[in-house]
Formats: sequence, structure tokens, C-alpha cells
Amino acid sequence: MNNNYACTIEDLRVIYDGFKLMIHHYEIPKGFVTGLVGKNGAGKSTLIRSLLGIISRNTGNIEILGMNFADHTLEIKNRIGYVNDSFVFPPDANAQMMGRQIGQFYDQFDQAYYQQLLKKYNIDLRQKFKHFSKGMCAKFSIIFSMAHHADFLVLDEPTANLDPVSRREVLDLLYDMMQDEEKTILFSTHITSDLDQIADYVTLIDNGKIEFTLSKDELQNKHQIVYIEGEIPQEMKSTLKGIRKTKNGYTALCTQSDQFSNTENIKFNKASIEDLMVYWEINHD
Repeated sequence: MNNNYACTIEDLRVIYDGFKLMIHHYEIPKGFVTGLVGKNGAGKSTLIRSLLGIISRNTGNIEILGMNFADHTLEIKNRIGYVNDSFVFPPDANAQMMGRQIGQFYDQFDQAYYQQLLKKYNIDLRQKFKHFSKGMCAKFSIIFSMAHHADFLVLDEPTANLDPVSRREVLDLLYDMMQDEEKTILFSTHITSDLDQIADYVTLIDNGKIEFTLSKDELQNKHQIVYIEGEIPQEMKSTLKGIRKTKNGYTALCTQSDQFSNTENIKFNKASIEDLMVYWEINHD
């Protein structure tokens, strides 16, 4: 058991026709927000559903909050929250009804905290869910997970198709949760600008494999966009991803930019999470 990680995955294999998820070793740091990014079909949702036991896996050992999922399923489910882009609550129900009927199944469901969050984020207790906007549905789903004091919140595209105001409110909710440094969030999304604001770590998955996990500091200090005038220095080639020819030279993602910061005819710009995805994909084309 390693208290530094909310989740540890070893030798995970999920095999479908035409797709394989193969994760040799993956750890999600405890007390931080980890953004999970990758193109459509890369394996983000398959990874999330397999670590939560929603789908079966061919092989693999998964520990969540220091417990083996197979041996401590109920205890783990009491301590995690899962939200995706589908609203799972009955359309004719309301927040008051769900707090009473579903909250009782969680050992730590906190009615007072639940009511506080609903009021703070303008969720009407008695309004039926079928009258909710997409933004209200997303907020309620996260609030419900927070109300049972989930230690590990897993989000699979919760902000998909939300307008900017609703997305901002969802991010505010997550900021609230992360004030407790023992809480952990795994946040899968295509909207990389959300992760630029909130993520402490970024994991890129491609074709069913983890390509890397970077801290925000590594992303800012080492992984930068490089603009090279003339030919590429030989010693730099192995550090470049997604090399593209320009009018006067080349541009690429440099994974060790700190080593070349004083090289002549080279300029660097900080890379966004979207830049990481784009240049890594160019590298594979």
C-alpha cells in the first residue's frame, strides 16, 4: 500500500475486436487533479470503466485508496464518485428525493453539506430533473458525489457540450473539493483549456497505451514548443515530437527544452495541453 497514490494499476489488459487497452503500470497521485487526455478512441473511457469495475478486464490488478478493488468493492464504492456525460438520475425525480432515497446507501452521505452545495450552486431542491439544463445536470451529478465525501472523484467528459458559464461553474465546484488536500480527481476531457486551469498532472493515452504522465511544472519547464532557424541540431533530434517544416527551419514539441535554452537560432514558447496532444499526434502520423 502506497499512501502517495489514490489509484495504482498493474498489467491491465482489456481486449476488444480491433482495440486493446494495455497499461503496464499507472499511478494517480493522491491529493491532486490528474487530467486524462487523448483523441477519440484512444482508450480514456475504457481505462476509467475498467478501473471502476464497470467493464470486465482480461488481466490486471487495481488498487484504489490502498485497497484491492476485487476484495473491497463496497468500501471503495463508498469512497469514490463517478460522473460522466450521461445524466443517470430519473427525469421525474428531484434533488430532494435523491438525497433522501439514494443518499442513505452511502455511509458518509452528509445531508447538511448536500443542502449547502445545492444552495450555493443554485440547484432547486424540488425542480424535476427533466427540466434541468445540461449545466445543471453536470453540477448536480458532481454535487451528489461530493455530498458523500468521496475521496476519489472520477470524471469522464462531464463538461462535454456545456456552455462556457456552466463549465466555469463546474470547475468552481472542483476547486471547492480540492481545498481538502486529501481529495483526488481524475478528469478526462476533450476541453483541454479546462485542464490548463485546474490540472496538477496530465496523462496522455494513445491507442490504448499511456504515453506519459507529466506534472504541470514539467509541462511548463521542459515540454515547450521550439522554433528552429535552419537545420535541427543533431543532439536535439531525439527530444523532438511532431517535427514540422517551416519557411526558415522547423517547429516541434521539445521534451527537454531546459537543456537547450541558450542555443543559438532557437526560440521556445510554453506548450498548452492541447499543444501536447497535437504535436504527439503529428509524431504518430
